[in-house]
Amino acid sequence: MKTNICAKSSGYTLIETTATLAVMAIAGASFFWVLSAMTTESAKNEAVNISHQEVHDSVNRAVQQIHASISIPQLANFDSSGKLTATTSSPAQGVIYQTLISGPGSVAATAAAGQKNVQITLGSTYDPTLGSVAATLPTTNMRLIIPAMNLEDDITAVSGSLPTVTVTLTSNLKSAITISGSPAPVYHVYVTRRGGLALSGSNLVYYPDLSSSAKTVARNVTAADTSNLTKPFKLLGSSNQYIEAGMITSEPKATARGFKYVNVQTTIDVPWRSQIANYQ
Repeated sequence: MKTNICAKSSGYTLIETTATLAVMAIAGASFFWVLSAMTTESAKNEAVNISHQEVHDSVNRAVQQIHASISIPQLANFDSSGKLTATTSSPAQGVIYQTLISGPGSVAATAAAGQKNVQITLGSTYDPTLGSVAATLPTTNMRLIIPAMNLEDDITAVSGSLPTVTVTLTSNLKSAITISGSPAPVYHVYVTRRGGLALSGSNLVYYPDLSSSAKTVARNVTAADTSNLTKPFKLLGSSNQYIEAGMITSEPKATARGFKYVNVQTTIDVPWRSQIANYQ
């Protein structure tokens, strides 16, 4: 006699199925919560890093340019035409100064009073980092400074080739520059260029030459002074010996994730180191 034995089959009960689904739901929710937290933290770190880089660039540019000034730095604001212009008010949108382009050189030939042309000889310039640097050919909008003659004027034209060139000034010479006698007097000359640094909108911009276009140094910048968010530069006390620059940098695309402290604020007091020019 043959007997058929059939195995009894059974599935999950409703309670077991519900418990399994609940565990899977909790595990899935935990995974996505961790993933969201990691993404948010990564965005925060990215915002902090970007803000740090922006403020680093801002501080470096301010320190470098004000240290390199050979004139007394002066606060400046943008006028109605968008030109960065000196101001006596503090705080201000920017700061202007002069940097050395070539010099010291010397007057190469006698120049009579009433004329605009001065012949000068320019030699190499010593840079602490680069060593001896060849002279730079002057261009229009640069300035010629002859301290012994109290002469500071804009250059409107240049002719000749280095090391000896003839520059044409904006104004006629008030006094003759006489190169004669034995020994002949030596009149030292310097060629400088006006530059500036300013907060334009939310960008910190740098003017290698005030007559040229600006270059953006850092973005998403405001002044540290909440009562003057567009004016980060001011005098420290009543003297131009120090220029104070206070700025806050941010990364707006990432800081909207609920974090309030990824912005970076810095305030520095920068001294200018030397003076050749008396006028700006």
